[in-house]
Amino acid sequence: DRVECISTFHVRSLSSCLILLNDQRLASASLCPDFVIKLWDSTNGVCVAELIGHSYGITSMTQLQDGRLASGSIDKTVKIWELITNCCVFTFLHSASVYSVVPLVDKRFVSSSDSTIKIWNVET
Repeated sequence: DRVECISTFHVRSLSSCLILLNDQRLASASLCPDFVIKLWDSTNGVCVAELIGHSYGITSMTQLQDGRLASGSIDKTVKIWELITNCCVFTFLHSASVYSVVPLVDKRFVSSSDSTIKIWNVET
């Protein structure tokens, strides 16, 4: 079997990357210098949107069951992004940097920070 790279996306200080389900886009997040989530067209490698709102590096991303994106950051927040409008619709606060965000069922997700694990419920 032969393995080959079929696409390359140029990003600075990549901290997290994921494929958005039911979509032709990829999401990438940066630790620095801009603390931005970029959405990329996976067919041509063009950046189609930037999600701006974190004040420090983004450490984790996941897609929730309802299609929205959740991102965790060194700024002690988890942000929920609506991918139709590319806007932040919720911000959840931790007492320390957030290192992991994992989806659960029924509009819930888990985030971890310092010595805590929190289960959050996202209402529409």
